[in-house]
Amino acid sequence: MNATASSSATYVKATLDNSTTPLNNAAYNPTAVNLIYNSGAQNSLNIAPIETDGDSIDMQFVLPASSTTVSYTFNAGYSLSNPFGSVTPPSLNNQSGTMVFDLPLLGLYVFAVQTDEYRNGVLIGSTTKDFQIYRASSTSTNNLPTLSGVNNTTNYFATINACPNSTLIFSLNSADLDVADSTKI
Repeated sequence: MNATASSSATYVKATLDNSTTPLNNAAYNPTAVNLIYNSGAQNSLNIAPIETDGDSIDMQFVLPASSTTVSYTFNAGYSLSNPFGSVTPPSLNNQSGTMVFDLPLLGLYVFAVQTDEYRNGVLIGSTTKDFQIYRASSTSTNNLPTLSGVNNTTNYFATINACPNSTLIFSLNSADLDVADSTKI
């Protein structure tokens, strides 16, 4: 494990400044918090948030936390700039959200990404999300589950209008090729 803390909780933080921009939504990151890889080879993961207001975003690694007052401490050989302890530190494209990394050892890795949101060059919001990546043995196999878009389509981003006090129904379907695994939404 690359970090130690008094808790294994995942921490998410968001701040919004609506004093200068009264209509603002926080950038939302739909990427799963817990990810499993079975390869020590180079991996690519897109952790880009969804920004519905058209604002500019900037992303960077920050220290993971388990609460507002408890931050993780990296073990020897790991750091904020290299949370995986790899020969080549991970790269994070701060605009597209694509992270390229390798996991040299089996185990659990914790890292956090902060997304700053700018409108007309002014910082108007910030979100921080912790992630946990587990590198499993390369001899084990695990098929990643799948998730459909809204109403079993390939549309993963939808605006749904609803009236107060009315029922809203839509479906998301998940599946896993590994029969012993289950999925939960």
